Amino acid sequence: DLAAVGRLGSYLVPRADNARDLGTSTLEWKNLFIDGTEHIDTLDVDGNAGVIGNLSVTSVFTANSTSSFAGDASFNGIP
Repeated sequence: DLAAVGRLGSYLVPRADNARDLGTSTLEWKNLFIDGTEHIDTLDVDGNAGVIGNLSVTSVFTANSTSSFAGDASFNGIP
């Protein structure tokens, strides 16, 4: 086990691309706070997801369950 408290003053970079995980399926991090742009290959949301602000989908959007929209929504530019 590694126990550390402090701030990281440099980059945290793996030795190889797509070779390391952060947490496990049974030992998960609680919250993730990010300021900037996230580049995520695949996003799998296990629970309810909310979007505060605007959501743009530039490829295919598939809903496998019930979808609800509050406010203005347009599809292929059609309101």
